[in-house]
Amino acid sequence: MNQVPASLRPPGGSRAKPSATKESLRFLLAFAASAALFEAAYMGVVDGSSAFHSYLAWTAGAAAGLLEASGCPASRQGNTIEVGTERMEVLRGCDGLEVMGLFVIAVLLFPSAWSKKLTGALLGVAVLAVLNVCRVVSLTMAWARGWSLFETLHTAVWPMIFVFAAVLLWCAWALRANTRTTVR
Repeated sequence: MNQVPASLRPPGGSRAKPSATKESLRFLLAFAASAALFEAAYMGVVDGSSAFHSYLAWTAGAAAGLLEASGCPASRQGNTIEVGTERMEVLRGCDGLEVMGLFVIAVLLFPSAWSKKLTGALLGVAVLAVLNVCRVVSLTMAWARGWSLFETLHTAVWPMIFVFAAVLLWCAWALRANTRTTVR
């Protein structure tokens, strides 16, 4: 039987820490499994709940308030924003919750102190919620003004910006939250 020379064994005879590649693979697998469970819960439970519809109404109200504050007469009825004679509904997919959920999953799975995870998740969701309201405001403006750009903004530009912002937030948080020290 081949023995590992003592000079190559970890100190104290304990097992070596997993390599960065193994840790990354473990993180990605856990993220994929958690994301699948989250998506199932989102589609099966959250989507039809009264809390979800309240959140859509809150998003519409925040967007209408921002429009009003910027001098654009707007009002909200439930999850519908009215600007002049135009009406735009805030529906599933306009909520940003799926991206926020994936952000929280990535934060919780990252190897860091729980206090840093909690702070990162809360701050990240707050930033993404504000960004989502800004997205709804810009889409409402495009819709109300009859801009042909609405469809492109709605289906291509804003989804890309929103996902990119979540990834960028997570990367910035992970760099700050990574407290591991390198053994030399």
